Amino acid sequence: MLENDIKLFFEATGIPVCCFKQKEIVTKYDHNQQDFNLPLFLLTCIQQEMPKVWYSFTPEYMYFGGIYNKETGQTLFLGPVLITECSLKQAETICLRLGRSGKDSFIIKQCFDNTRPHSVNELLAGLHLLCRLLQWDFPDNVPCLLFQWDTPYPIRAVQLPLSVSDTVFSDTEDKIMSCIQAGNVMELNRILNEQIMFSSDYMPLSLNDQRVCILGANMLASRSAIQAGLDYQFAWELCCQYISSILKARTSDELSYIFLRLFQDYTQKVANLNSLTGSPIVRKIYQYIQLHFDSPITLRILADYLHMNCSYLSSLFKKETGITLSTYIQQEKIREARRLLKGSKFTITQISEALAFSSQSYFCAVFKKITGMTPESYRHSVE
Repeated sequence: MLENDIKLFFEATGIPVCCFKQKEIVTKYDHNQQDFNLPLFLLTCIQQEMPKVWYSFTPEYMYFGGIYNKETGQTLFLGPVLITECSLKQAETICLRLGRSGKDSFIIKQCFDNTRPHSVNELLAGLHLLCRLLQWDFPDNVPCLLFQWDTPYPIRAVQLPLSVSDTVFSDTEDKIMSCIQAGNVMELNRILNEQIMFSSDYMPLSLNDQRVCILGANMLASRSAIQAGLDYQFAWELCCQYISSILKARTSDELSYIFLRLFQDYTQKVANLNSLTGSPIVRKIYQYIQLHFDSPITLRILADYLHMNCSYLSSLFKKETGITLSTYIQQEKIREARRLLKGSKFTITQISEALAFSSQSYFCAVFKKITGMTPESYRHSVE
C-alpha cells in the first residue's frame, strides 16, 4: 500500500495507523502525540500466530487490529482506540503497564483524547476498508487474538475481566442506578471506568453467563429510567433493542461494549428528558422522536401513537411550545444530524438516509434553514 493511502485512511477515520516490518515501524500516521511506543508494545504482546486480518484488546479496553502479510513480514496496525473517553485512572493504569511513571498519565490521556472514542465495529470497518485498498478479501469472521501484557518491567500484572462479577456489580449497582435516575452521565462514566473496568475483585464468567448478567443489567437500567420519568413504552422499546443486540453478540468484547453502552444510553436519555420543559405530552413526543430518527415522523403518526386527534394535538403542542410540531420534528432531526456530522465519518447522503429525509437536497435545505449553514460547512467548522 502506498503511504498516501495510509495517510488518507487516517485522515478519514481518525484511527492511528502504523506499518511494521517485523518489529520495526516503517510508517506511522497519528495525532503527533507522544505514545511511548504503545503500538509496538501491543503488537509484541499478541500471544497467537497472526492470521491475515485480526483484532485484539487489552484488559484496559484498548482495542486494536491489524492486517498481516506473511510473505513480506509487514503488518498494518490500527489503533489503539478506546470505546469510551479515557479517564485519568485508565491512563495511569496504561502507564504502569508500559513501565512509565504516574506523571506520564496526562500524556497518555491526551493521546487518546485526540483520537476520540471508537467502537469495535468502527475498528473492524477500518480493517475492512484497508483490505479493500489492498485489494485483499475480507474474512467473514475476524478472529480476536489472545493478548497478555509481557513487558520487561517489574509490574504486577492484574488480569482484568471482560465481564463484571456479581460481587463487583453488587457493590456499585446502587450508584449506577442512581446515576441513571439522575441523568448524571459524568459520574456514571467515572464509576464505570474506576470501579468496574479496573476492579480486580471478580469471578470470570462464560459467554452465556455474561449474556444472562447483561440481560439482567439491561432490565434494571430500563426500570431505573422509567422511575426517573422515561416513558414506559419508550423505555421498553429501548430495552428490546438492547436485548436483541445482547442475543446477537458472539464474543465477550461485544458483550462488554454493550454492557458499558447501555448504561450510558439510558443515563443520557434521562438527562435529555430532565432538560425538557412542558407537559407529559411534549415529553412523550420528544421520546418518540429520539427512538425513531430512522423513520418518517408525521403528525398523523404521533397522533396515533398518543391516541389523540390530529387537530387537537397540533394546537396543544403549539400552545405548549410556541412552535409547530413539524418544525419541532425538523429541529430534533437536525440536532441529531449535527451530532453525526461532528462525531462520525458518515457522508451527507448516509446521514440524510439515516434520518429518513426524502432526499439529500431536502435534508440540506432543512439543515440550512435551521442552522444557517450547509451540512458541509458545518462539518468543516467543527473539525
